[in-house]
Amino acid sequence: MNNTNVSVDIEWGWVPFTWTWWVIVQLAFSIIGIVGNILVIAVIIRRSHAQFATDVLIGNLAVSDFFTSLWMIPRPQMDSVPSNWKGMLYCRIEYSNSLMWISAVASVFILTVISVERLVAVKHPLKFKLIFTVKRSLRLVGLSWLGAAILNVYTLAISTYDDESHVCRTESIGYEVQMAAGVLLFMFKYLIPIVIMISSHLAIIRALRAQARSFQTDGRTVNQPIQQISLTMRRMTRTVLIVVIFFIVCWSPDQICFLLFNLELLPSYMYSDHYRVFVCLAFVNSCSNPFIYSVRNKKFRNELLDLFCLSPSKRKGLAPVFYTLVKSRYIKTISGKDPV
Repeated sequence: MNNTNVSVDIEWGWVPFTWTWWVIVQLAFSIIGIVGNILVIAVIIRRSHAQFATDVLIGNLAVSDFFTSLWMIPRPQMDSVPSNWKGMLYCRIEYSNSLMWISAVASVFILTVISVERLVAVKHPLKFKLIFTVKRSLRLVGLSWLGAAILNVYTLAISTYDDESHVCRTESIGYEVQMAAGVLLFMFKYLIPIVIMISSHLAIIRALRAQARSFQTDGRTVNQPIQQISLTMRRMTRTVLIVVIFFIVCWSPDQICFLLFNLELLPSYMYSDHYRVFVCLAFVNSCSNPFIYSVRNKKFRNELLDLFCLSPSKRKGLAPVFYTLVKSRYIKTISGKDPV
């Protein structure tokens, strides 16, 4: 009897889904991030007629955080994958979590652009609208997504299909390659953006202090519109600074430990309890910004009330003083006319 090669068709096999603490926390952060960032996007869309570069950047930051939260949703895992293009695609994309990390890194890059945008707004207020136009801001957002995708090609490359065990696995690479890749990823995903953000806000603080000293020493009388613009700029800059500080606190532990893992100084880090805690902390960054905007910005809170179609009479019960004041200033700022 002749031996014949018998091809075995491997079917999809699912690991039983269990509600561990990791899954519950991940799901909670996912829901909070999805709902919160949808509200931010909706508010930005409602004010789209203003066409401000800042709105474009903050709106796209919310979009990237939304997709990060969306891909954070816990999903059943596979214990057997078919040996065809569908199985390979699953290993490259789903198993590697590359889509989640692309949107997370895009969020880092967009936040870096926002920090530079705030610096230009403070130091060069007259040239600001010429430098940061809406089209230019959209190009920067596109470059942020492109850069994030390029950096995550490494994750796609090492996530592959095992023909013997019929499961997805992370391909082992040499120590030199792993170390070089880890250092480069740490620099471009974390270190360089952090340096740009901190440097930008230190320069902003120095510029704002210089402006304050200039007005005090010169004894100039500043008219009301300029005072209002200066106050608005300061508040917006402080809000972005809080967002940056929150990002550093949430993002740093995982990135530093991941670097140590790639340098083989912390080999037990991946998928340990510390890994899960630090990744959860990184997830907090994707759902924190809507709450920061709500706490820091009265206009944003009032626009949320507009979004839920609350009438002025109902709104007075929630914000008795600020509704009329903020609404009238907002309309006059956008249209140049007094509200009817």
